[in-house]
Amino acid sequence: MLFNIIKSVIPLVYWIFLPFAFIFLIIGGKDAEIGFATINVLLFLISHRIAVILHESGHAAFAILAGGQVKRMTLGSQHKVFQKEIGNMKLLLNSRLTSGFVNVYFDNLDFIKGKLIFVFSGGFLVNLMIALTAWYVSGIPKNIFENIYPVFCFGMANLVAFFLSALPFPIKSDGVRTSNDALSIIGILFSKRKDYRSYLYLADFYNANDLLEEKKYDEAITLLREIQLKTDSFRSSDITISYAMLKKGEFGQALEILENLLPDADKNSLIHYKFLLFNNLAWNYLVLNRIKEADKYSELAYNGSGNSDVIKGTRAAALIENGWYYMGKSIILKNVNFRFVNNQNLCASMYCALAYAGMGDWPNSAKYLKFVLNNSESLDKDEMVLFERVKNKIDILKQNQNR
Repeated sequence: MLFNIIKSVIPLVYWIFLPFAFIFLIIGGKDAEIGFATINVLLFLISHRIAVILHESGHAAFAILAGGQVKRMTLGSQHKVFQKEIGNMKLLLNSRLTSGFVNVYFDNLDFIKGKLIFVFSGGFLVNLMIALTAWYVSGIPKNIFENIYPVFCFGMANLVAFFLSALPFPIKSDGVRTSNDALSIIGILFSKRKDYRSYLYLADFYNANDLLEEKKYDEAITLLREIQLKTDSFRSSDITISYAMLKKGEFGQALEILENLLPDADKNSLIHYKFLLFNNLAWNYLVLNRIKEADKYSELAYNGSGNSDVIKGTRAAALIENGWYYMGKSIILKNVNFRFVNNQNLCASMYCALAYAGMGDWPNSAKYLKFVLNNSESLDKDEMVLFERVKNKIDILKQNQNR
């Protein structure tokens, strides 16, 4: 676990550059400048990951100061590396430490707009204060090629983190359109029709997501339905309810919910979740072996939010099911990591196995298939359906090769 934590902050690729940097430093002279510059760049990249941690900690600290509760702090994306309960907060560290988010809720709506602005400001204000403090201590070097400047690099990384949050622009996360901190603040300041009553149910909503992670699907569905009875601001929760039903094996009911949402995909209640809706539709069609529809909606989701690992996985699966083995494998291969056993990783591995089989690379196909076989007890019912189909297709490909 410690090794994985270190890798999240300092990826292995960073270490590769260190020997080259030291070689240039040993050579000396003008070549030493390359060594100094390389080390300073590495220090900046590492510092940026630390700046992410500080940024999210700033949100959490400001939320507590505003009288709110912090349900979860998530650092990074992709595979879960570390998880710990700290009081009432769940801390989660993932393998790709380039972003993060904090789940915050309030027990009442008193001064809610001011509290939200305060919380959204917390991240970039912490980064700015650290950047200014670092530069006050270290000064600003005239030439980064003449020495190693760890404090300056740390300050610069925090300044970049500040601008990434303080300059307003929209972002996408796992197919969901949302706003960065500055754009969220602008929305709060200038939105006259926003209904903040839904914020009273955020704690229950976060609890439902925790139940989903624990694979307590019936309890999650019940809680989400209860929230929907209290407020009409959580229509997008139908996508989550459909997901839970899919995992339980209720494929027809799950699909019916999503298809009923589809006509309203461009309306205000769902537009931010449109690509997630397309992705989940594609996966549901994939499970039901309706490959043509799966290909259509996975392409729509991928074209709209192709930076999401989840959406990449669905698109790759649809391509591979259609026989586009190399194209599908190219999308999904780098997301597979045998050190992490989770559903996303297992699904990616099974389709890599099918892709390699379709390309005639049987050793690699066997390697990825073995990983899924050894961990098949972790698969949900929808994934078991797909895994059985993948195994059957691989067997057919073997038989055709042996003829």
